[in-house]
Parts: sequence; C-alpha cells; structure tokens
Amino acid sequence: MALDNIEFEKFKQTLKKASEELGSKELVFFSEWTYLLPGQSLEINGESLPHKYDIPTGWNGYGVDDLDKLEKMGFLIKTFESDEDPISFEKTIKYQITEDNVTNPIPPKKTIKMLEYEFYKSETGKHLFAFKGEFEELNELGSCSSEYLIEIIKSLKKVRSGELAEYDFGFEVYIIESKKETSLIIDTYDQWKCIGEVSTEEIYDAIKKLKIYLDDHAHLALDKQDLKSNLESHNYIFFDGLKLHKVTHQYHDWLSSEDYAIWSNSYVELNNKRIYIIKENVKVLSTFRFYSKEELESLSSKYNLQIREVDGIYYSGTETYNTEHFQISENDDLIVIYCTRGSYAPESFFIYGVYEK
Repeated sequence: MALDNIEFEKFKQTLKKASEELGSKELVFFSEWTYLLPGQSLEINGESLPHKYDIPTGWNGYGVDDLDKLEKMGFLIKTFESDEDPISFEKTIKYQITEDNVTNPIPPKKTIKMLEYEFYKSETGKHLFAFKGEFEELNELGSCSSEYLIEIIKSLKKVRSGELAEYDFGFEVYIIESKKETSLIIDTYDQWKCIGEVSTEEIYDAIKKLKIYLDDHAHLALDKQDLKSNLESHNYIFFDGLKLHKVTHQYHDWLSSEDYAIWSNSYVELNNKRIYIIKENVKVLSTFRFYSKEELESLSSKYNLQIREVDGIYYSGTETYNTEHFQISENDDLIVIYCTRGSYAPESFFIYGVYEK
C-alpha cells in the first residue's frame, strides 16, 4: 500500500488540516491482523481520520511506507513504536506532526526515555526478564506476584483510557507514578527524586509482556512432564470472540474483550473440527457438582492434573494455576481443558490442552 505523488501530497495536507481542526499534533498509527486479514487505523486525538477525512484506505490507500516517507521529509517525528505482537501482529506507532515540512525537525523531548528490556535464559537454565540501560533499577518488578502484576495492568489500562487520573506502583525502592501519557520513575531512597520519564504506553506494554512471560515459564517443568502423556495436545486455532490465534500446545493471553457477549463465543478448531468451549457441555473439574472424588482422581491422572482440597471440596488444576477453577468442555469430536483468570471477571484465558476423541 503506497500512494502516488498526487495522493501523497493530498494525504500530507489532510494530516496537517486534521491536526489543526482536532487540536493535537500527535498522530497514532495502529496495525493488526483480524480474521487472517490485515487492518490498520490512523487517529488524532482519538478521532479516526479515514472516517472523518478523505483519506484513501485499502490496498490502494495509505500505508506505513507513506508515513516513513513523511518522517524522512521531516513532516513527522516518530516518538514511539511498540514491538509487534507475535500472535496478533498488533503494532502501534506514534508521530508528532511538525509545523511544516522542515529540513531539521524539532526532536522529541529528551526527557522521555525509551524502555529497553529483554527475555533470556541464565546459565543455570532459569528464565529471566531484565530492563536494560539506565532503567535497570526497574528489574525489581520481576519480583512482583502474579496477582500484583494483574492489578498493575488493570490500573494502567484505566489510566490510559482516562478512567483513572493517575496510578502509582512499585516493588521496593522505586515507584512509578503513571498518568495518561507519561510515567515518572521515582527513587524513594534518594529523597523521592525523579530519575526518569517514560511513556505510560511503553510501561503498560512491558508489564503485560512480563506477566505473560513469567506465567508461561513458571510451569515449564510441568509442561515437559505433561508432554509425556499418551494423550497428545495438538496445534490448533483459538478464537477469543474477536481474534484468531494459532497455538502450539498451550495458550495463555489476555482476552481481546472483557465483554461476556463477545468472549463467550470463543471456540477451538482442530483438523476442521470445532468446539465452542464456553457453551458445549462445560463442567468444572471439582467434586462440588459434577464428579465424585474417584471420578475426579481418574480424570486428573488421565490428563496429568493435580488435585487440591478446599473446605472439603476437591479441585483439579496444576502447580502454577492452583487457585483457578479448571473446566472441561467436550463434544463428539474434541475435549478442551481450560480456565479463566481475573480479579472480578475473566480477563485472560489459559488453555491447558486440546484433545481429539
């Protein structure tokens, strides 16, 4: 997708006009794949530009190449670029529109720093997460509990949407004071001195990735044991009500929507066989209603699950997911074992295994 010279100049003038009329110089480009098709949006101040202005879209419309060209011309300054999601291919790029097409554009504020971090395995085989550069102090966030990370993510989401004016979080020495656009990093051991400023969107993305990474590798040893089972958990497609995900063995990620009317339509598809896992013959793996203790022990042994007892009720689960209620959904073709996570309502989905009958 790229514009010809006439369309490109018109595109540039339209962006300038939209910036003036909408009262903001920040341009936000978002791209993703939905239902196996590419999609993108372009916004200023929360307003979709293709809906409000004459901006060509589709295969013959604007694309990231046009934005790159405007950046090289000095008309746009890139201020933020997220990593591309490996599953949904989601990516966000933010630009600042300059006053005019200048040769030497004004650089972004130097006080806003880019977060650098990495995931790696130590020499002892331990999976670790680390911030790099001048914000290595934030590595203490890796010691946060799973429950606290969920709280941070939910609160930052509210801050970014404007539902919360600000939110402070941290682990021991450093506190992050977050507002809608920027977050201040505070050293509480040095008279609460501000040591840096980062994009709230960046810290939100980093914490989400940290949560998923730590959850995934916390049960790595158990996964290796599970794969020894005579039952094979296949590669499959998971649809969460909005997006399709290609999955190998196990799936764990945030729901695309917390609206029950949307995520309740979730399904798993394997070898052209489909099961709507929220609606088809769903049973909680416990002795509360559906199973006797002997039946639950038999199922747990079959699927390499562990049993725990809470107030006289027995539940099946795993070493890592030991507080969630695992459920089993089955039809004539498939069996799916899964659970949901969330503080007050389901916010993330964990699929333990998918099996053909």
